[in-house]
Amino acid sequence: MPAALADFLLGELSVSTRKTLLGALCDGYLTGWRQEDLLTRKLAGIIQARSSWLPSRWQAMFMAVPEALDLEEGPKRFGQRLAAEPDPYRASLASGIAAPHDVGFMAAVHSAWLAAIPSPESEVSARRVLAWITPRDAPQLESDRGASAVQRLLMPWQSKMAPADLRSVLLPALTTAYGDPRRDRPEFWTLVSDDARRVIFRWLAGRSMEAFIDVVSRAEAAGAYSAQWASRRRFWMGLYEKGRIDEAWVALTRDAQAIAASLFQQTKDPAYESYGKQEGARKKTCLLVMRIGNLIVVEGSHDFRVHVFRTEDTAAPRLYASGYDAESFLLPVGHHDARMHDTAGNWMRWVERKIR
Repeated sequence: MPAALADFLLGELSVSTRKTLLGALCDGYLTGWRQEDLLTRKLAGIIQARSSWLPSRWQAMFMAVPEALDLEEGPKRFGQRLAAEPDPYRASLASGIAAPHDVGFMAAVHSAWLAAIPSPESEVSARRVLAWITPRDAPQLESDRGASAVQRLLMPWQSKMAPADLRSVLLPALTTAYGDPRRDRPEFWTLVSDDARRVIFRWLAGRSMEAFIDVVSRAEAAGAYSAQWASRRRFWMGLYEKGRIDEAWVALTRDAQAIAASLFQQTKDPAYESYGKQEGARKKTCLLVMRIGNLIVVEGSHDFRVHVFRTEDTAAPRLYASGYDAESFLLPVGHHDARMHDTAGNWMRWVERKIR
């Protein structure tokens, strides 16, 4: 816009008594807010000078959020205020901010709020972050701001396992809002750091493992291997809770897919919808593909032996594939990297030695 025209419009605004025009000015000020910006400073001056003529909602908002007219410390001060709120999104609405996730001033507030909140390691503090990024009856916070908050939730658990109760809160909330990062919405999840994504991959691994065992236990309920699944659950989930299993993915047969669909209808747990399909000649074999450090470990149903591969082995099954054929990577009987399940549990000690 030519400088002369901009000066003319600013002059008209500075003497206007038209509430619709002044309301548009306030809206433009908040969304166009930039620190140390000359236009932002001029608009703030006009708003203060014409405060008596502003629409009542804007008068109330600037009374409730005087930080919005503080060009130096405003976002920091309001962000710190919201950091003390149990529901910062609702607190913003109650203060007269019509769009708490908007650009401009509220984008700067988001950064300040994120810096001000304590490390979200408790359920209470984590729920405060969720209340901001996944508000009730409003769209979730997207793009880099949403990703920065998701990252803040995940990073405390980079080198330790989060409590199960906290995982049970965060995992469904994040995957419902932003999808399963193993297969959904790469445009969002690539904005989250690799370290933070590894944390949620680990959490998702636990749910995939539990879902796999639930499904296979039902599929084999009347079979010869049904009695083994209680001990297998204890073994694999024990390794998981020790932080040994980094990633996991499931491949289900057609019959097992029907069981998973039924469990999803009962529980609405998305873990029962997150799997690849086991195809090929082994019509009854479901697979659990796990990454443990630099190893790929494959568990399977029925008479499938536990297989261990190096991650760089081209014969190893890949994580997160849409389809699998167990025959394509099946090792010959007696191979030192495959072990049958025995009732004495020697296979468990064999796995523990392999993954040391």
